[in-house]
Amino acid sequence: MNIGTIGSVRLGIGKSLRNWRLLLLYYVFNLITAITLTLPIVPVSERDFSRSVAGQRIMSGVSYAWYGEFVRVNHSLFDSILPQILFVSAVYVILEVFWGGGFYSAFTRSGRQDVGEFLTSAWRNFLPQLTVSTVDAVVLCLICLVSIRLLDFQIGPSSLGWHGNL
Repeated sequence: MNIGTIGSVRLGIGKSLRNWRLLLLYYVFNLITAITLTLPIVPVSERDFSRSVAGQRIMSGVSYAWYGEFVRVNHSLFDSILPQILFVSAVYVILEVFWGGGFYSAFTRSGRQDVGEFLTSAWRNFLPQLTVSTVDAVVLCLICLVSIRLLDFQIGPSSLGWHGNL
């Protein structure tokens, strides 16, 4: 049975409304995770950006040409915080993949699902969800790399020089 686009949207909205507590829990968890994972980076960024011209420029709006030049000149700053950024990103992605597995189960079943069933489903679906997310990330990276190369070809590498070594 093909329900069409409108029917799929209605079905999705209906399942979301039936699982509103789960969605609320997801948003709260996402907020707590984001705050918890970014707190270790705050002292580093305050120390390095608070009294600098770079910090003032970032607060007034980002010019991507200026940002590219800033990254090129201050690569040692980014090298020092890159491990923290990668760790925080990895933890966040793993948690999001875990949640995604639980949501897949919650929204493909009929009826409600309690927290225990959700967590069991999240664990059971973790590896398949991780596989799908990894493939998505690789495809997205390839699309970005091709787009960057096309931009270089169209407007020249000097205007986007910060990515010229990709």
